[in-house]
Amino acid sequence: MSKRPHHDDHFARKSKQRRHGEDGKSEERRPKKINPNHETLGPRNTDQDRNEAVLEDVVSTRQLHTLLAFQQHDVQPMRHGIRTFKGFLDSILYGDPDGASPKRAVLKEYLEQLRNVQPETADEVDFAKDLCKMWSFASSTDNEALYAAVTAVLALLMKTISTDVDLTQYGDLLGKSLLHATYAKLFSRGLSAPKHREYIISPCLRLLSELASFNGGALVRLVYRNRDSTLEPKIMARNLSIHRDEDEQPDENGFQKPSVRSNAVRYLLAILKFGNEGIKTDLVKQASIFGRLFEFAKFDHPGLALETLDTLKQHVLLDKHLMRKDKGRIFNGRSLTNLLPVARREVPAGDGEDVARKVVNATYAFLTFVCTNPESGVLPRLRKADPTGGTEGEQQNESGPQTRILSDVCNVLRPHSIADEAEILMQIFARVPPVLPIYFKKPEAMPFDPKLTATWIGYASFLFKAVQAPFPELTSKTSQVPLEDLVEFVLPGPLTEKALTRCFNHSSELINLFAIRILIKSMEKLQAVTAQLRQHPQFEDALETLQAEFAKRCPDMKTAVTMFRRLSDDKIMEREAASRLLTMYFSALPQVALREQFDISVALTQKLERLAKAPANNGGKEESAEDEHERQLHLLDLEHLVYVAGCSPGFQWWNRSEKLQYSPFIALLKVLVASTDRASGQILDVLTNVVSDNGILQLETKPTGLSALVTSLRAVKDVDQSLAFLDECINRFVRKQIKYGDDLEQMLAADESKSDGVVKPVSPIIAVLAEQWPFLQKKDEATVTSVSAWVSGLLVTLAGCGENLAVLNIVRQKLYDTCSSKKSAKLLRVDLKEAKLPLSEQPVVKEKAPAKTDEVTEVSPTGELTVPDFLAAAGLKEHGTDDYPGLTRWMQKDVESAIMDGDVAELILCLCAEPPEIRKQAMLNGWKFAEKVKASSYAAAQQTYMMFGELLSTAEDIIEQERLPFTAAAFAIKALPILAEPSGALYPKINIFLMRRPKWTIDRIPTHFAGKILLNSSQEGDKFRMETLWLLDYFIEALRSPKDMEIFRTRQLFERILILYSSPYSTLQIRQRVLALLYRATFVDGSTALITRHGVIAWIKMQMKSWSKHQNDLKVILGRLLEMCDKEKVKEWSNGTAEGIVDDTLKA
Repeated sequence: MSKRPHHDDHFARKSKQRRHGEDGKSEERRPKKINPNHETLGPRNTDQDRNEAVLEDVVSTRQLHTLLAFQQHDVQPMRHGIRTFKGFLDSILYGDPDGASPKRAVLKEYLEQLRNVQPETADEVDFAKDLCKMWSFASSTDNEALYAAVTAVLALLMKTISTDVDLTQYGDLLGKSLLHATYAKLFSRGLSAPKHREYIISPCLRLLSELASFNGGALVRLVYRNRDSTLEPKIMARNLSIHRDEDEQPDENGFQKPSVRSNAVRYLLAILKFGNEGIKTDLVKQASIFGRLFEFAKFDHPGLALETLDTLKQHVLLDKHLMRKDKGRIFNGRSLTNLLPVARREVPAGDGEDVARKVVNATYAFLTFVCTNPESGVLPRLRKADPTGGTEGEQQNESGPQTRILSDVCNVLRPHSIADEAEILMQIFARVPPVLPIYFKKPEAMPFDPKLTATWIGYASFLFKAVQAPFPELTSKTSQVPLEDLVEFVLPGPLTEKALTRCFNHSSELINLFAIRILIKSMEKLQAVTAQLRQHPQFEDALETLQAEFAKRCPDMKTAVTMFRRLSDDKIMEREAASRLLTMYFSALPQVALREQFDISVALTQKLERLAKAPANNGGKEESAEDEHERQLHLLDLEHLVYVAGCSPGFQWWNRSEKLQYSPFIALLKVLVASTDRASGQILDVLTNVVSDNGILQLETKPTGLSALVTSLRAVKDVDQSLAFLDECINRFVRKQIKYGDDLEQMLAADESKSDGVVKPVSPIIAVLAEQWPFLQKKDEATVTSVSAWVSGLLVTLAGCGENLAVLNIVRQKLYDTCSSKKSAKLLRVDLKEAKLPLSEQPVVKEKAPAKTDEVTEVSPTGELTVPDFLAAAGLKEHGTDDYPGLTRWMQKDVESAIMDGDVAELILCLCAEPPEIRKQAMLNGWKFAEKVKASSYAAAQQTYMMFGELLSTAEDIIEQERLPFTAAAFAIKALPILAEPSGALYPKINIFLMRRPKWTIDRIPTHFAGKILLNSSQEGDKFRMETLWLLDYFIEALRSPKDMEIFRTRQLFERILILYSSPYSTLQIRQRVLALLYRATFVDGSTALITRHGVIAWIKMQMKSWSKHQNDLKVILGRLLEMCDKEKVKEWSNGTAEGIVDDTLKA
């Protein structure tokens, strides 16, 4: 008996015989007719087959039995029966629903009769054995037409059964019969047919798809169990590659049957949808199958592409039973890049536009999900956060397979031309920071050479986004990326000095603007990164390297200045961006900015003049939205120029060039007088600094002398003449300050109202006004009258501010006596005693009136000094009871109420209690409260829990031996309300401190916040005031024991605090807090140290001369110091002179 040939060659051999006659010549093939329902039954080779196209109408089960009876010796009746049966099933599925019901009943009866037929032998199947025998006979006799017809009708029968619940039991029997060992091998013969035999391969794939998806996957395990025949990897991979060209059109009837690949993809998706964990785990290991699935995905029609993406996401990526490493076998760099052609398809205009657009969006969404979701197997997994700050809480620094996969994907993306791909790239950078330096450091990275093309504009937009990518997290031990690559996150590699310089020098304003915006954003990020690196001392070298590398890539200041000067003031958008860039140089790279000496005064004054000439309300008419936008840009430009002027060393505020009307100071003052919008705050800060540095006006009263000056100028219709006179006076005062200081001293000496011991402040500029007034009288009468009206108003507003009334009257009288006209003299005939500053004229200085901060120490009838309330409140009071209700009071309330009512603060203070058992109980209850916070819905639960953990961890090693220093407890109490206010000024500083380390170094807490607040104060006055007040309140609360006093002394905190008292930025509230802190120090054995180590006696004497309003308060503190100090030690230290100096000062 001869050996049967391999089944792969059966159909190939027979098809060759049919194509060639006996003489070996090729015969012409007949065209195939495509079935409307896409169920191919094989080729028709005879005229008899064409005549059989007229099918019978099936009306009974007996007729079906006759048509489908197996006849081994006559094939044509079987083919006719199969075709008739197919038409019968088509009419049920696709025909008229009313006419399909009787036929469905016939089919059900027929299937029921098949179930009752008993098999003749044990090896035979027990259901539809005639169809199975036909199928087997066609395969064994190599009858392609019959094999394809039977396979197609079986697939159609399974599809028909799937649509009717009542037929489910028969579908289960039919599926088990087809997957029986006797017939399962027949699938392999059809699937392995030659590529051009689509009419054989496709019915097999359709049948397997129906079997796998039948009844929610009831048969999928049987299908996969016979995978050697139904899902052989090589054959499946080949079938997935048999696609149809994209430009192939439907036939003349409008039908286009699915390709082999389409059927194979649906079969594979059915396995993934309904297969269990074991099936999918084994299937995803077949790299050849999924490689072909993605490789030829660009040829899939839109519906199939959407189905593929949805199945892969829902049943693979989101399947929690599949391991990440198994998912990673499918989604590698090659497979993900093969999906990009699907997303880059051209979207046709017309009916298919919506579907095509949906495919593009779905593909990009899928790629984004794969590349940014840790469960996909591509993104490195994030480890669980470690509250102790160790490496367990850090993301894996994987430069291995996963990072390489993402790098491969990034390298083929086109961020410069496709916005969706740029967004994917940005999300990858955010989730896996190591990819960013790899991407920008690659040799084939796109250069940033300026060319005004769509490609360059798109690339510039992408780089602008890349600069804003999150900086990698830094911990106390490691960084996510190599430290030498940190500069790539701030200024990516393509942004070199050469490229940016060429952009600045380019003739295109658009290129200039793009480069400026990118560099501004880079410098802003550099500032943020610098602050972050300074939190970790071990990164100090990395910070220096980062700043040095950034300075190398950044154009020098000269290039930026040249570009700024080249831009016209009419091009306000580019001009504002350029001036902002100059401010960023001074704030982020001062070492680079100071290398170039340039004069900003001309640009500043021209801007001031432009704004001064443009009326704020456009002549009483409302400005258009465009005009208002342009005006706001000019104001922003002004703010930047003012900042640069303040940072420029040696800037001449008083020099006036020939082309300019006023000095920069007066021009800025003129804009402030005419402005009531957002520019006022910035201008006022600058003018206040200049006034404070030069002592032109007093700033002690509220409102200040500067506020009075602005108010008086706003009351004048034509301020030009008054400003010219003021400009001359201020220039003289700056050049001869000593001379005018002597003149002011003479006026103060003539003041007879100082007998009460209080000398009110006065603005020195009035001495210059009195001297220059006679020279003004030589000008024309209109000028004299206008200036007289302003000076009269100035004297009234200064008196209303609370300045020395006697000195103001002396000046007014001098001016009155030297007036050259009766009209000007009449204007100066005003009563200053009743002068008040109208509230409507005080919009410049907007400060809240502090509550109870204008107290003045009174003298009792016996001559003793009365301690003011703000000092008395700083006095230290003893506990007074052995009961500590704070240990348990918080238990009766929710977290928020316990914090707001102060119960948690009392619990924290129990850690500082004297009895050891109270401290231990407070430690135990503290952990209980921390767990309560963690489980609560309190808005700041996470930060509060972290702070309590750090506090208790710090106290754990201390309370066994001694009580916790109040320095730590007071900080925790003062930080609690800050953590509940994310919008507060101190919220970032507190959180940054808490994230530094799991335990606190207690003696460093005060110095840390003193440095962050006092040495790095914001330019916003209100913010600086609030932060400073919080700091001083914390110091007062912390200073409760000699140990806390020792911390303050060794850390040299009092030096910083005493300097703060004399700062021009300090308000009355701040100065009172400083005095209260000194007063508190006398209660904790700090008097001796203040006298001998900090020279407080000499400091008090100096402040009594400068701050007359606080003389009695300073005397109270001085008396308390002498009372509580170690007199013997002080006497020895001062050689016996200290007590006499104190007595003389108290009697003064």
